[in-house]
Amino acid sequence: MLDQQLKQTLSFRDGHILQDFEGKVILASTKAVYVLVPLPLERQIQDLLASHRVEEALILTEGAQRNIPKDKFQILHKRILQQAGFIQFGQLQFLEAKEHFRKGQLDVRELISLYPLLLPASSSFTRCHPPLHEFADLNHLAQGDQEKVLRCKRFLISYLGEVRSTEVANGCREDVDTALLKLYAEQDHDSLLDLLASENACLLADSIPWLEKYHKYFALGLLYHYNGQDSAALQLWIRVVDGDLQDSTRSDLYDYIVDFLSSCSSLDLVWKYADWALRKDPTIGVHIFTKRPGRRDLSEMNPGDVITYLEKHSQALLLYLEHLVLERKTQKEKFHTHLAVLYLEKVLSFLSESPTDEERLTRARERLQALLRESNLYRVTVSFR
Repeated sequence: MLDQQLKQTLSFRDGHILQDFEGKVILASTKAVYVLVPLPLERQIQDLLASHRVEEALILTEGAQRNIPKDKFQILHKRILQQAGFIQFGQLQFLEAKEHFRKGQLDVRELISLYPLLLPASSSFTRCHPPLHEFADLNHLAQGDQEKVLRCKRFLISYLGEVRSTEVANGCREDVDTALLKLYAEQDHDSLLDLLASENACLLADSIPWLEKYHKYFALGLLYHYNGQDSAALQLWIRVVDGDLQDSTRSDLYDYIVDFLSSCSSLDLVWKYADWALRKDPTIGVHIFTKRPGRRDLSEMNPGDVITYLEKHSQALLLYLEHLVLERKTQKEKFHTHLAVLYLEKVLSFLSESPTDEERLTRARERLQALLRESNLYRVTVSFR
């Protein structure tokens, strides 16, 4: 049909008739009548695919290009490539499968749908009909072989990572990213945090129970943050630091929360959660106020408000005043005076102890003396009355 080359030879003896009849070839011998019926091209291709003769099916398809209208050929060719990809996927020939999926412009959700529960509940996707493969799902394909399941999941992670930013994922980014998040969480994959810390389309409703299932609470907090729910993120992270939830993703989660609050754009959240951080460790918690970057997108914090807030956290208050006076060189008398008073109180406190800790007393005196030498803004009548 395609190249006029011999494809098959049949033994036929004592023939009497060889005749074309309505597109069929009639042959008659002395004992029998035979009918040769040409099979349609698509039937031949599908028979080859059914026998897993992928390369032959593709060669036959591509050889028919000049005999088929262009639009029809493109549709046929894409489908054959997609079917070939699934056949090789089932044989764990992942490199070949990926290449056929790519050339065939496979809707990536056809592949995701093989993996139970990966597609979001809200997804409107339905599988191609007639089906592109014979598998009900990954469990059917693997037949209980968990190593095969694991290899298929690793392949999907790789494939989705490659296509999520391409045209292949156009229109189904939520399905792709949510599936990728679920796989990362389940496989304890390092890229989970990279996914959530960058632009993504993970669906919150589907992702929350999955991340909770695998105790990925830090990652869930990042997802809350990405969706503008900073309070939910902080509440979750605080529960991890306090030991109510178990997640070993970050051993420095407390420090991360402090940094998060120091750059938080919502002052209401800062005031709400700073008290927890200060009670946990005042020397680090005070960084919420001392390390707040002076960016245009961040609301300024009034130092007077901060000092009032820190009155119940004496150690943090002293550190904050040192930050204002010694680091930022703030030229306000009330801050210099307040710091001088706190330094003096420290000295008097150590003097009143019995026995006296001479080393701590010496350090406290040196700080007070240094301030008195370098500052000319404190009010003597207030500091030393």
